[in-house]
Amino acid sequence: MTGHENLLTETPYLIAQSGPLQGERWTLQRDRFLIGRGRECDIVVPDRQISRQHARISRTADGVQVEDLGSKNGTHVNGVRIEAPTALQDGDVVQVAFTLELVFVAHDATLPLEGPGFGRVGKKVQYRARMPRPTVVARCYSA
Repeated sequence: MTGHENLLTETPYLIAQSGPLQGERWTLQRDRFLIGRGRECDIVVPDRQISRQHARISRTADGVQVEDLGSKNGTHVNGVRIEAPTALQDGDVVQVAFTLELVFVAHDATLPLEGPGFGRVGKKVQYRARMPRPTVVARCYSA
């Protein structure tokens, strides 16, 4: 096994499940991994629903956990808004605001295929949100 293959089998990672980042993946090689709108983040999501520093993924002696960093629109794990650091299990879905869904893959899980259409390992990606045009609805009520 080469050093790169060993890194992939021992390092947990995140896969973007939906949207324009679908299929992109990020290995969690460091102890802390930041998600947000700020340029200093590991996953930069320039969408106004995302805080500058929205959530942090941390590797601990007990595993991997996600923590919301006081964001306005919250961080969810498997559809439940988290209020404290929350341990991640293989297959958990982390939703950042209402913009980005990431699947957590534990280091001991089967590695998904890599190649065209399957994502790339270790790439820092900037999500470019397509902002929909606002729809204005006016309603008149009479007493």
